Amino acid sequence: MTTEFTPFPPLARLAADLDAGRTTSRALVETALARIADPAGQGSTVFTHVDAARARAVADAHDRLRASGTVLS
Repeated sequence: MTTEFTPFPPLARLAADLDAGRTTSRALVETALARIADPAGQGSTVFTHVDAARARAVADAHDRLRASGTVLS
């Protein structure tokens, strides 16, 4: 059985959502990690290593920077 995933929105929309405060870097990372971990998906065959803790830490750091007015990307 395969799971149908809704594609991620285009990067331009994700960036606009970040700018408008409609999402956070952490939320985007959590969505990606959930897809990677889904046993019905292909994450286990596509990724040989996932450092979820590091991904979350970097996302949180970017969210703090964004909240202080610094946008790196």
